[in-house]
Amino acid sequence: MAASGMLLASPSADAYTARWVGSHDPWAPLLPVWRAVHRRYTPSDLGSDPAWCEGTEAAYPGAVKLLTLFRGGELAVVVPFLLLRSPIDCRLGEYNVVRFRPRLLLPAGEEPALGGDAEAWNSAFSALLSPPAALDFDVLRVAAPTASGLWTLLQGTSWRRLGLCPYEPAAPVLHQRIAMPETFEAYAAKFSAKTRGNRNRELKNLKQRGAVELACYREAGEIEVFLQQAMAISRRSYQHRLLNAGMPEPERLRPRLAVAAREGWLRSYVLRCGGAPCSYMLGYQYGGRYHYMAVGYDPVWKQFSVGTVLQMLVLQEMFQHDPPEVFDFGVAAPQKEYFGNQSFEEATLLLFRRGIYPWLIRQLHRGSRQATQAAAQILEHYQLRVPVQQFLRRVRGC
Repeated sequence: MAASGMLLASPSADAYTARWVGSHDPWAPLLPVWRAVHRRYTPSDLGSDPAWCEGTEAAYPGAVKLLTLFRGGELAVVVPFLLLRSPIDCRLGEYNVVRFRPRLLLPAGEEPALGGDAEAWNSAFSALLSPPAALDFDVLRVAAPTASGLWTLLQGTSWRRLGLCPYEPAAPVLHQRIAMPETFEAYAAKFSAKTRGNRNRELKNLKQRGAVELACYREAGEIEVFLQQAMAISRRSYQHRLLNAGMPEPERLRPRLAVAAREGWLRSYVLRCGGAPCSYMLGYQYGGRYHYMAVGYDPVWKQFSVGTVLQMLVLQEMFQHDPPEVFDFGVAAPQKEYFGNQSFEEATLLLFRRGIYPWLIRQLHRGSRQATQAAAQILEHYQLRVPVQQFLRRVRGC
């Protein structure tokens, strides 16, 4: 996530007036200002692009809500938000004990054009929480770099006075990315000679099983082929079986893939060996930034490190054809940290409305986190964490 954008109008001018525009209201009159704000302040943020929001609205009818800010009677800013039923899992380790699906409100992209402007956010919250136009949500989620003005604003706001209860569901995490150098060789220099040799050996071992092919999908006519292969892999992957993650269902994903292909943003991959799909990567290239959305591999091919082979081949292909400026992995994971060469700290704040249901979600989530941390400390003390984790994964077939 880049540095947070600032508002189109100066904070020293007259106060903002905020209004929320529902998904069924016409967007056409708002598009010129929306596009101008997006191009100027969040040009690499795919999620808040007007065309991308069209695809999101097609996939999730009624989900896109537009925050409009007026100043001096004229429209100054348009910021898209999403209102969805979204899972919040209460886990003990990798086991999901309870899954809630609250009405979650969040910025449509990673870089709200409101930035760290307190006046703009206060106007937004007033419109958000005040009847009769208040949105019907349980939780508001905002993520931001911990060094940004937005995070400073979030930490300094008296949320309880606004009727919201703040909760940080996890400690800040590293957001990983690759600042792409001129050549693949310059990038690969981050690895030791031994590591580069290991990666080459993995590819050689895979080639002994059959012809290795990396297929890149960018056109509208290729969407169904990509979906068929990637979904088959995803449903067998540990992300799906262990974490209930992986590829979105085709009916949710297809409209966004169509928009991305139409606009020239689609860039997704499938690795095949001997004609058999082994691993996939779902992603989009937008505004000089590659958005890494989902990845998975067929566990049948696990011993051949097909996830790592896929990542290395994708990077080689990108350096050869239409390289992005940044390959954005998103929040940290061991694989992302391994390949990344740049990172920043990012945190998430959940703002719960008053009520029994939001209170129950918050308390059970906090309790499951504390129980997991206590169990992990005990297992680490007796050097049992990894053996127990491996045993439980074998039991679950992951």
